[in-house]
This record gives sequence, structure tokens and C-alpha cells, in this order.
Amino acid sequence: MRLFAICLLTTAAVLSAAETGAAPAGTGAAAASEAPPELWKSIRKRANGGASVVLRPIESKIKDTGLTVRVTLALEVPSEAVLDELKASQQAVRKVLVEKLREKREAELDTADRRELLKQQLLESLNGILKKGRVSALFFSTFDIQ
Repeated sequence: MRLFAICLLTTAAVLSAAETGAAPAGTGAAAASEAPPELWKSIRKRANGGASVVLRPIESKIKDTGLTVRVTLALEVPSEAVLDELKASQQAVRKVLVEKLREKREAELDTADRRELLKQQLLESLNGILKKGRVSALFFSTFDIQ
């Protein structure tokens, strides 16, 4: 429970800093913020050259029920080159994510194990369009079915 609260506080600090254009508290000069492109909610660069990227929410209809799945994804990017490629490919990124979500039936999204499988599939799909490297991790910040 304590780790979950720390993660939420850290995420809130990063998102708040990204919205105001300031560097998150305690991150130092190495984690500069920048104005994100349209698909990105926030980008936090890391001292090692990588970045944490939070995407704006993505919505898609579920295949069998007509319900809507809405997800907010966070990505770990290992290098500036991969980040630049993602920025340049944002239409393809959105398209591949929406298409993968649209393929799913409600029963494929209803348990934590199935959502973990979806995360792996989304990560594979994203990495399939990249040529300069790979996204190293993908996380759900939010996951709602309505």
C-alpha cells in the first residue's frame, strides 16, 4: 500500500510539473521538461538519456459489447533516438494502439492477467513500428471500461 501511494504521489508530481512547465521537485537539472506534442501528456527526460512518457487517454470501442475502453499509458523509453522516433510517428503510434484495443472482446479485458497480456501486446505493437530502438516498458496509468 505504501509503494502504491508513493507511486501515485510521484506520478502526480511529474504530471503537475509537466502542466506548469517546471521540472518535478527533487529531479534536478537532468530531468528537464518540454512542451509535449499532441499525443503526449508529459515527457520527463532522464539523466541516462531515456525518458518517461505519459500519453493522453486513448479510447476505443470494445469488439463485442459496444462499451468503450479508455486507457492512459505510460512508456519507458531508453534513448533520445527512440523518443524522437515516437514523436515523429505519433499518428502511427495512436493508430496501432487504437487498433489493438479495438480487436479486444470484453472477456479479454476483465482480469488482471488478461490486462497484463494486453500490455505485452501493446508493447509489441509499438515496438513493431519503431526502427531505431524499442520502448522498454509500458504501464497502464488508468484503465476504464464504460
